[in-house]
Amino acid sequence: MRWLVFILAGAVAATGCGGGDPWGIAGGGDEPVLIEIAGDQLHPALGGRTLAWFDLEGDPDGSCFVPSYDPEGDYDTTCDGVVRTLDLSTGRVRTVSDVTGHEAMPAVTDGLVAWRCNRDGGQGMCVSPVDRHEVRFHPGLGTYSHSWQDFATRPAVAGGHVVWAAYRSDSYNPVYRISRADLRTGAEEVVTYLERFPSWVACSEERIAWISQFWDTQQHNRLEVLDPDSGEQTVLVDSPDASLFGLAMDGDLIAWKQAEHVDGEPEVQVRYQRAGGPIRRASGSEARVSSETPVVAAAGRLVWLDHREGDYRAALFDPRDGTEELVSPSEARIGAYATPALAEGWIAFSDMRRGQWDLLVVPR
Repeated sequence: MRWLVFILAGAVAATGCGGGDPWGIAGGGDEPVLIEIAGDQLHPALGGRTLAWFDLEGDPDGSCFVPSYDPEGDYDTTCDGVVRTLDLSTGRVRTVSDVTGHEAMPAVTDGLVAWRCNRDGGQGMCVSPVDRHEVRFHPGLGTYSHSWQDFATRPAVAGGHVVWAAYRSDSYNPVYRISRADLRTGAEEVVTYLERFPSWVACSEERIAWISQFWDTQQHNRLEVLDPDSGEQTVLVDSPDASLFGLAMDGDLIAWKQAEHVDGEPEVQVRYQRAGGPIRRASGSEARVSSETPVVAAAGRLVWLDHREGDYRAALFDPRDGTEELVSPSEARIGAYATPALAEGWIAFSDMRRGQWDLLVVPR
């Protein structure tokens, strides 16, 4: 398979936050686009015609990529990078963040890029327009437990809002809740209170969902869905046997990974449901779904990492016609934790085939 290669090392610095001459990726036709920049390019996210990612151009030899955890509560890493965007219509690259010492996992929604960040010793959400460097910091938003683990998950965003689970402890009795905030204004509201802290939270403009595990007389792996407008809350899955994780949402579509034993052997499946419809299986009998990364849902479709052929490939499923196929080139080298990104007409992921993590954008 041919691909177009864009070497952006010098050009990115030239564009900075103001943009520059476009590279014309829109003129690349139907061929995949491999974007090479010195240093690793990680955690791609797509929204419309915008690709966002965390750029480690300032660390071209990859020496920062050795994080350490201090039991006293500090998370040390020397990774200093920036969040960048690429306009897939024009090929214009912009730097939209300040230098950050935490590995950022950006998300794109409603013309905004959002990522978890630290400012003045406090955690919260950093937000910038996709087309310029204009960062606004909202303290406290999007933080689960005010610890470094927050940075290991991508913010759940939709319609210009971020949704997250949080808790406070009153006299040793934790109070769990799901909150939602406007990324432009920072205005926050409590959507619902919970009996237990969820392990996964996802949202669309229509619904919010979460997964929790707990025991009473038996183990429960529970997936619940809430319509925040009507207040209707539904238990979609309650299973003592299957482990539920990797949650994703898009419109009325919800998808998740479900690990269970089939014929005595462990197997990870991708399941999905549309509001009011039955639960169906997306991954076929030949699939070997990864357990390390979440499902990604966008534009009415699903994508996940699959290792049915040995190396990890991106598998695409369309619920409208039930088709499932491997869509990443066989020569691509995708890491087990390199979650793909998905939008209408595009799939993107980090690719190690040339010795560093570059970005591969596949029209689809």
